[in-house]
This record gives sequence, C-alpha cells and structure tokens, in this order.
Amino acid sequence: MAEHTPGPWTTDCTDGDGFAYIGSRDALVAIVQHGLLGSPAEAVAKANAHVLAASPELLEHGKALLEDVQALTRNDPTHFEVANVVALSALRLGVAIAKAERR
Repeated sequence: MAEHTPGPWTTDCTDGDGFAYIGSRDALVAIVQHGLLGSPAEAVAKANAHVLAASPELLEHGKALLEDVQALTRNDPTHFEVANVVALSALRLGVAIAKAERR
C-alpha cells in the first residue's frame, strides 16, 4: 500500500471560485466543490474540507492511542479501565482536531 501525502494538511477556501483546496506544503491532496458562495452547501463543504485536512493528524493520534492502550494492557489486563480513560481522552482530542477550523 502506498503512503499518504505527509501532513500537516491545510485548507484554502479563499479564492471565491466555489472550491476548497486541501493539501500539504508540497502537494495538492484534494479539491472539494462547495457550490454557490454563501449557500448552506458551501458551509457543509468547507466543514468537510477541514475534516479531510485533519486526516494525517488524526491517523497519527489513532496510532499513538493504539500503542498506548496495547502497552497499558499488555502486561496487566487489569489496567483496562486506565486504558479506557486514555482512549476517551484521545478520542475527544481527535474530534476537537477534526472540528477545528484552524486549518
């Protein structure tokens, strides 16, 4: 399987051309068409673009979460409750990242 374009990815919705561009510093990754400026579809498409742009960061957090949970439960299965707390914290962070409009 090929590797994805390394992050961070950002979105650019400023051209006023009806498209949101998602990419890294070195490569265009995706283009999301959002239609008429100011329409509800534009807001949804821009939100989708932000979620797509968060993908590399979410992947890295998911990998780290998996490693942490495996490490916590590998030697002592009674650490499952601690692993759940770690997992919930990481998931909350992932949702916050995906919703952030800082991209």
